[in-house]
Amino acid sequence: MTVPTTHAQGELLTQVNPSVTTAQTILTADELRIEVTLILVVNRNVSAELVQLYHDDDGTTYNAGTEIKHTDIQPNSDAVLFQAQHPGSGILIKPGGSLGLQVEVANDLTVSVYGITETLADRVRGIR
Repeated sequence: MTVPTTHAQGELLTQVNPSVTTAQTILTADELRIEVTLILVVNRNVSAELVQLYHDDDGTTYNAGTEIKHTDIQPNSDAVLFQAQHPGSGILIKPGGSLGLQVEVANDLTVSVYGITETLADRVRGIR
């Protein structure tokens, strides 16, 4: 199945195959901001699986207060979990912030996160 994407600016930031069913950090912004523009999920299992996505802008707390999306990914398929509609409309992660992910079944999903990172030039110019 081909995933229709209209905006996938950026590079592959991380790719994970969660091996546990508890919420885990999949991406952390260290010193510079990150804009996540696309998150793709491939489900290799024979049944639908629940995926929960979390965004904590000042740490790694993953609970109902930081959950931004949950959805079932259909069996033997690929899906767009998140897609920015245009540049600047992605998930903006501040330095010290993170994205977390929780899956229903371990080892069945591959999650690819694409986006762009703030450059040192942006930081020097004072873009925040």
